[in-house]
Amino acid sequence: MSGLLARRRASAQDGFTLIELIVAMTIGMVILGSATMITIGAARHNTEVASRTDATQRARLATDRMQRLLRSEVCVFSSADNTVKSWPMTLAKPDQVVFYADLSGGTTTYQHTLTYDATAKTLTDKAQQVTATNPIALAPASRTEILATGVNRNTTGANPTGAIFRFYGYPQTTTGILQPNLELVPPTLGLSATDLKRIARVDLDFLAVGNTKLTTNIVSEGTDQIFVRIANPNGISDGSPRNPYDPVCA
Repeated sequence: MSGLLARRRASAQDGFTLIELIVAMTIGMVILGSATMITIGAARHNTEVASRTDATQRARLATDRMQRLLRSEVCVFSSADNTVKSWPMTLAKPDQVVFYADLSGGTTTYQHTLTYDATAKTLTDKAQQVTATNPIALAPASRTEILATGVNRNTTGANPTGAIFRFYGYPQTTTGILQPNLELVPPTLGLSATDLKRIARVDLDFLAVGNTKLTTNIVSEGTDQIFVRIANPNGISDGSPRNPYDPVCA
């Protein structure tokens, strides 16, 4: 009897019905689809994190570099009689600044040109060494360093024009506690020689954009207020602020 049952089981043709097969396939497809969506979501999230991290690092590095340079501004003096040949900043425009800086502790001065290229979306620093100061002469060779790529204007908030560089000086008054909050708006050719001497603060404002195949418009804002070496809260009357306790170009 047991042998007969065993033979019947071995020869049985029973299996899944069509309905059972369809139900099983449907459940399998749902599970596979859910797993696929989870995988895609994780990949998108990882890409967004990597893109945001990259944009943040580029914005921070460029901001730190420009901050260090602008805070190292120096005047250029004649080697013959020690008279002033140039104030620190010689050109101030929304997308470009040109100034003299010394990062060597007083031994070597460079002319730095910080430029935003709206087409290439880059921030660059061009440096040329000052080789003579009477008159001022620069080394024929120069180096250009890309400070940041993927840079866009930030036209939000208080910066509707998207200026990369904004300039501020002290108000021309002899009363109250003076702060460098008077904006000096450059015309097309840049600030005048008088206003160049008044610059006490330079604001940076830009967006570092990170784009990938899965994400777009991941941005990190590069902003900073840089107080430069022209500072005089003690009363201005001639339009050229100077600090009597720590004179600049004097």
